[in-house]
Amino acid sequence: MKQEKEMRKQLYVSLGLSVKAAEIYEMLLVNGEMAARRVEIETGFKKNTYVLIKELERFHMIVKIEREKRVYYQPAPPENMLILARQQMKNSQARVGILLESLPEMKKMYLESVDRPVIKYIEGEEGIKEMYKDVYSQDIPSSYGCLDIEAVELTVPKYMTGELIPERVARNSRAYAVLADNERGREVSNRDQDQNRESRLIDPKKYPIPAEISVYGEKVVLLSFKRGNVTGIMIENKEIAQSLESIYKLLFEAMPK
Repeated sequence: MKQEKEMRKQLYVSLGLSVKAAEIYEMLLVNGEMAARRVEIETGFKKNTYVLIKELERFHMIVKIEREKRVYYQPAPPENMLILARQQMKNSQARVGILLESLPEMKKMYLESVDRPVIKYIEGEEGIKEMYKDVYSQDIPSSYGCLDIEAVELTVPKYMTGELIPERVARNSRAYAVLADNERGREVSNRDQDQNRESRLIDPKKYPIPAEISVYGEKVVLLSFKRGNVTGIMIENKEIAQSLESIYKLLFEAMPK
């Protein structure tokens, strides 16, 4: 019984009530109609009781009754809370929509005001997937990187080739990739034309690339795909990203196709 009571009070608070207002509603729900003076005495909230009652009235959770020059309060039907919860859900969805629309400009303002690289640490399969979704969702004309597809697929099998590359192609974003020359690397390279990509193959024995080093717009990604120790960082900084992109452009100009 006590546990159920606490759960109800948590529900009231989650709907926006203060803890003390939630206690008053719970008391009315248990006892029914009560005179205002009795509410004050039973709760011990003193004059603050009337402020809390006004709060409950704003939330349409109590009903005021005047009888024989005295004021009484009843709990409003619990269904009112469902209306309130649905309204909060609607307001929350509206806030999320506004936030998503404003986020790119807010992030730009943040980066300019902070004036230092923003660094995010990445760990585990889900962390890497979340990072990839972030960088691949950008509306950027091109990306540059080096990686060993076989090493990547030890951690996230077929994720890059099955989900991320089609998403990039759909956005008409071109990729420039230095790939380890192995079976999977050659398979991916052979599809350059239909996957909007320009790739170069290098000997992984002579030039091993066990980690990915890529630049996506203003984000630089450094990832290690060692099995059992999947880690990395993402650095968001315009100058660092631009410098790495320039190095890759120079590399692609120098390497034979």
